[in-house]
Amino acid sequence: MGTRTPGRTRRTAATITAALALVTLGACGSSTGDGSTTTSGATGVTGADTTPTGTTTGPGTTAAANDTGDGAQGGDAGQRCGTDDLTVEAGPGDGAAGSVYRPLEFTNVSDSPCILSGYPGVSLVSGDAQVGQAAEREPAAGDLPVVTLAPGDSASADLKITAPGVYGDRCTETPAEALKVYPPEQTVSVTVAAEGLTGCTGEDAPATLSISPIR
Repeated sequence: MGTRTPGRTRRTAATITAALALVTLGACGSSTGDGSTTTSGATGVTGADTTPTGTTTGPGTTAAANDTGDGAQGGDAGQRCGTDDLTVEAGPGDGAAGSVYRPLEFTNVSDSPCILSGYPGVSLVSGDAQVGQAAEREPAAGDLPVVTLAPGDSASADLKITAPGVYGDRCTETPAEALKVYPPEQTVSVTVAAEGLTGCTGEDAPATLSISPIR
């Protein structure tokens, strides 16, 4: 009967232990059913997010590439109306509680369609002199309308003219001869003659005109 060597026994036990560990690790993998195996806790993720890239404005939304940022959607769909493309007329007044509303009509007199969107600039004038402050913009909810005018078509904006007497001593009533009107996004004006115009002048004179967006 041979003598058992302690060192050999320890090496044999270690070999058996290592083999058992390899079997245990193999069992920890989960089969995917297609011959591949995934291991939980892996740092190299192959199922990466494939959402298309874009400018994200909020959860679940992506900014359109052609957003203009000025509230006028579709501004690149056609040529904007220049001052030379338009005639401007002031319609009859409709009075209400110390104010008069007059529509400003913009008509396309060119040979091509053009776009109007936004606020016209409006002031009262006497000769070459401005009378009082220029019109303030009336707040508009949502995007500003974008109006495409075919040749001969018209769009309008509502001009509110408040009687200077409403403001008492803050106003010196000053007659005016006409309206000076800038179409939206234009730097050349049109002078529109109208009767019965009175402005408010003085050191602390408020604006007596307000204008809506083009519709």
